[in-house]
Amino acid sequence: MPMLAFIGSDDCLIENELRPLIAYMASYGAGCRYCQAHNSQVAAIAGVAPEKIANLWRFEESDLFDERERAALAFAFAAGQQPSDATEADFDKLARHFSKDEMIDLAGIIGIFGFLNRWNDMMMTPLEALPAQTAASLLVGSGWDAGKHAGSK
Repeated sequence: MPMLAFIGSDDCLIENELRPLIAYMASYGAGCRYCQAHNSQVAAIAGVAPEKIANLWRFEESDLFDERERAALAFAFAAGQQPSDATEADFDKLARHFSKDEMIDLAGIIGIFGFLNRWNDMMMTPLEALPAQTAASLLVGSGWDAGKHAGSK
């Protein structure tokens, strides 16, 4: 699973637990349910608390997220949309919590998922059982379902 490569990589300055949350929010912004499911599973593997994963879609008002995480997740959601909805204000918020190099790594995660979101959504990639189960149990509050990724083409 290539998404697991984000966990434990010494090349990325963003902490392991935040990486899949950023990827999830970029995928949420793009509407790719396949990548949302996989990133919820990767977040669980990275040690993110289940209640935090379950509340990703409401990160802005949840006490489970700090201001640094909120800035990253808001940016990921905005930048994950097509066309990107990221604004100068989003960058300013990031700059209060992240170094320039960390912001580049954060943008790299979003960029990689820009490709993966488009590819998996376009190809209607059938969702594997384990990420489907993880998403169905943790993302229920967001209205998540497998959609076009539920079965074979």
